[in-house]
Amino acid sequence: GGILSCWKKQVFSMITSLSGDGFLGVVGEWRYDKIPCFIVNIYSPCDLRGKKNLWEEIQKIKVSYGSGRWCICGDFNTVRLKSERKGVHTRREEKEMLYYNQFIEDVELIDLPLGGSKYTWFRPNGITATRIDRFLVSHEWLTQWPHCSQKALQKDVSDHRPILLKDIRLDSDLNLLGALIAGLMTPYS
Repeated sequence: GGILSCWKKQVFSMITSLSGDGFLGVVGEWRYDKIPCFIVNIYSPCDLRGKKNLWEEIQKIKVSYGSGRWCICGDFNTVRLKSERKGVHTRREEKEMLYYNQFIEDVELIDLPLGGSKYTWFRPNGITATRIDRFLVSHEWLTQWPHCSQKALQKDVSDHRPILLKDIRLDSDLNLLGALIAGLMTPYS
């Protein structure tokens, strides 16, 4: 496994990249209006200690770069609410949810509503399902693209549904936002 981020060079220009255990990010700008953006693709560990280390690292990076148009997306391997899990519930998840929600608040991100499906990951037997994949965006991102929404698409070969982030008002620009971000959420082997 691993993380792959890709985009159309005609649409998005990378200025620099950043990486660490469980994440790969790009700092770049949209070519049509030179808007700088920070896009970080996450693949979180399953254990709480690993998750907390990842979240602390992302928080340090966000603080070092300062405010801006941030999108942190991917497989966080945890849920924010009990309702985002079907099948198995553990006491451990309550502690994880507390830390996860605190991370989202500390880095000042917004969890957009999910369309298309309530869950993004499914155990092959269908008994367990969770919403562990998502896009978290900054207030500045939403100021630039106020009509952003995320939608879970149909599963293909993976046990995760790919997620598309788009601004519903930018019909002509759906490709630019959708192509860049949908690729971030599609697993490759």
